Amino acid sequence: RLPMGSSIATFGGGASRASLPGPRQTAPGMGTVGGPNSLAALTEPPSLPGTAAALREGCFETEAPASHGPLEDSEATRISPLSTALLVKNPAGVIVRIDGDLLPHPEHKTVNVVAVKDGTAVLCAHLDESVDGSSLCSDTSAASIRVETKAKSIPIAMLDTRNAVFPEGGTPPPAQQRRVVLHRVGGDDGSTAGPACACIMPGYSGQFLVQYLMGEPGVALTVHTRPKVGGGKGRVIDYVVDMQGQVIAKSDGAMAQESVWVRQGVDMALMSCVVIAVKKLGS
Repeated sequence: RLPMGSSIATFGGGASRASLPGPRQTAPGMGTVGGPNSLAALTEPPSLPGTAAALREGCFETEAPASHGPLEDSEATRISPLSTALLVKNPAGVIVRIDGDLLPHPEHKTVNVVAVKDGTAVLCAHLDESVDGSSLCSDTSAASIRVETKAKSIPIAMLDTRNAVFPEGGTPPPAQQRRVVLHRVGGDDGSTAGPACACIMPGYSGQFLVQYLMGEPGVALTVHTRPKVGGGKGRVIDYVVDMQGQVIAKSDGAMAQESVWVRQGVDMALMSCVVIAVKKLGS
C-alpha cells in the first residue's frame, strides 16, 4: 500500500518493477527512471487513488498528489520519504550532476540537476536563503530551497537550511547544531512546505547521516564524502550506503564534474536533495 500523498514518475520503457537494494522491494505502482545514464522515453504510470491526472513533464510523466496525507511506515516510504519518487529503472543506473556551485552560506540562485549523458535538466533547485532566523513557512523566509521538475515546475520537495548556512567569512556553527530538514510539499498546489520527512546532519569522519522522520527509528542512509580534487573548499560525495550497507549512489570518477551515479531502484530526486544538503552543510 502506498502512503497517502505519494505519487510516481516513470522513466524508460517497460513495466517491470525496479528493486531497491536490501530486503524491501518496490511497492506496486511506483514508477522508474531509465536509459543508460540518461532519461529515456516514458511509459504510462498506473493511476493511484487520491492523485490528480497525469502531467506530462518533458521527457517523463508524473502523477501529482491531490493531497498530502500523514507519513506512514510502508515499503514505499522506506524507498523514499518524498511525495513523488523518481526511481531509476535502468540496470546500469543514471549519472546526474548539479550544474552550479553551492556553498554553505546564504545564496539566492537557481541550479539544475542534469542527466550527464544528454545534458537534460531534470530537476531545478531554487535557493532563497538568509541567516535572519525567519520561519520556513513565513512570507519573508529566505532559509529554504525549493526543488521541482524542470519542464513543468512540479513541486518535489523543500529543504529547510536555517540550521545549515552561516555568513560568508564567519565561523561554522558546531557540527552537532547543524542540519538540513527535508520536507514534503504541502498545499493544494505544492507551493508550501509540508510535513518534515527526513533530516540530514553531519556525522563523524566526513560522514553525513540521513534519518527518515517516520517508521523505524535510526539512520536510513549514510553519506561518505572526500575532499575536493585539487584541494578546493568543501567535500564531495564519495558513496552512499543504505541500512543494509549496500552502495546506492557513488561518485562517478570518470567525469570531470562532481557527478553522482545513482543505482537502479533508488529515488533520484531524494539523492539530489541529499547532494544539495551535503553541500549546504559544508565548511
